[in-house]
Amino acid sequence: QVVPHSRLLAESDDDSATESSNPYWMQKYILSPVSRFVVCWNIAFMMILCYEIVLFPMSVFQVSDESSKGLWIISCFTVAFWTLDLLLSFNVGYITPGGELVMDIRRIVAKYLRTWFLPDIIVVLVDWLL
Repeated sequence: QVVPHSRLLAESDDDSATESSNPYWMQKYILSPVSRFVVCWNIAFMMILCYEIVLFPMSVFQVSDESSKGLWIISCFTVAFWTLDLLLSFNVGYITPGGELVMDIRRIVAKYLRTWFLPDIIVVLVDWLL
């Protein structure tokens, strides 16, 4: 489904039924990229990414035993977050360069597979293996 850019904010948190090629049961699982949930998720994404950028280089140095348990718990949380983010990315619409909101599951999945899926899956797999 393609929605004009001018209607994005007005419909971002609205559950109004619109025409879609998505099956009915799947429509409620497709999230607008400008919805409150996705915006909050992206803020958490940036905070965790900043944490990882700082912590990853520091992991080269030994960490004392008393802080290693806390770091392990945080590491488990971040691995779970990245895994959920990978799954969530299959269900978040996107805005085209022309300013249109795309909410069709087939187009969302195809775009994600062509763009960020490979880097995301590599990072998640490496996180789970380490």
